[in-house]
Amino acid sequence: MGSRSSTPSKHKSNTATQQQMSVAKPSAEEKPAIIIDNDKISYPIIALGDSITKGYYARGTNFHPYSVKLNQLISKASTRVYEFGLSGETTEKMKERLKRLIDKKPSIDDQLAHFIGDNYDNIPENDRGPMHLPINEFRGAIIIGGTNDLAYGFSSEKIANNIIGMYEYCFSRNVDWIVACSIPSSKYDADDSPSLVKVLEKKAKVNELVKEYIRAEQESGRKIIHVDFMNELNYSTCSEEDKNLWDDSLHYTPAGSDRIADILFQHLEKTGWVTN
Repeated sequence: MGSRSSTPSKHKSNTATQQQMSVAKPSAEEKPAIIIDNDKISYPIIALGDSITKGYYARGTNFHPYSVKLNQLISKASTRVYEFGLSGETTEKMKERLKRLIDKKPSIDDQLAHFIGDNYDNIPENDRGPMHLPINEFRGAIIIGGTNDLAYGFSSEKIANNIIGMYEYCFSRNVDWIVACSIPSSKYDADDSPSLVKVLEKKAKVNELVKEYIRAEQESGRKIIHVDFMNELNYSTCSEEDKNLWDDSLHYTPAGSDRIADILFQHLEKTGWVTN
């Protein structure tokens, strides 16, 4: 599985090492640079996921991450959503990558994967180049994953445990709150062919197991909310107009990624976590 509008982000990168930026992607043999954003960004949020988070479209030739629109909606200089999407990643590998990113110890592969090139259509040129990390600890997390696991045939329990494991690691590292997202809808949700029935049943089971965990954690007082994309933006029940938000069977168009940002902001606005 692979997967920013042409409107520049309101959140320009305030960095102490901005002069290191280059749009020339380094090779695997080179040590890529990391830009550490200064402490003006006191409320960093990590957006972790696969190609949906990365904003994959046009068969992976371009990217339009939802994080850009979400930063515009939040519109606070002290807050920045850091996008860390990786196309094709399963939740097991995502969980390990989350640990490295939260702990500010990205591998060389992480640095290469999160280099911002010219094919990110909604990121201003001045913000392209090496990956950014905040100098301050992450305060919030938005996690979307699981689609690739379904393609690999992993069990519902294994997928859900990996996703829940990511939530637990965030809380263990003093992340204040989590937006826990369901596995998103796709065109396959409208396909009733026998080969897909079991996959869709497994997807529903993963989403239900995660919801059960969230309900229990909410009762214990943890700051975690659920965004159910199967309810908010479901291909099989949405309008004909909204069906155009999908670029292919799995991935969104730029407008679709911006809709994801709208949905996430609506939920965050209700909590007051980023608006107060």
